[in-house]
Amino acid sequence: MSLLARMKGANREEIRNTIIYGTPAWRFIRLRQLLGDERKRLLGEGRELLPNYLSQGLRAMEAHVVHARALATLRGKPPVPAKWLKVLARLPKPPPLPGKTCIQAACLWRELSQQLEHALVIGDDEWLDELAKAIREGESLKQRASSAQAAHSSPPRFLIFFQR
Repeated sequence: MSLLARMKGANREEIRNTIIYGTPAWRFIRLRQLLGDERKRLLGEGRELLPNYLSQGLRAMEAHVVHARALATLRGKPPVPAKWLKVLARLPKPPPLPGKTCIQAACLWRELSQQLEHALVIGDDEWLDELAKAIREGESLKQRASSAQAAHSSPPRFLIFFQR
């Protein structure tokens, strides 16, 4: 069965990324790329990527959501200045919001772990095989993805023809 035939009913973003990365397990490939870029950036600063980088990013994002919801709830109440100050003082300060790369990686990690759980629960061996193949062939798929992204960034051929 072809790759696109297996994706019947998937949204455009899912289909597009599957074509670009060459596998339905594209989140794994993209996550590897993001982590590799972040690892290089941190090595340039003389630091290392923490082993819990992804879960730490998720926790920081969740803490900001909880904090924002608590503030929104308080703002909806009739203002009682003394009570407001006491409640606001009790709210824990969220950790600093992680960088853009960490947020992207954490979101991909959350989606990938949900897909993995879903595949394990329903017994989707095809998706698990695709993930295993993506892990085994990570380097070749990464190269294919970078060439596909380069193709997306260059102008279409008909525009090149008219530019000459």
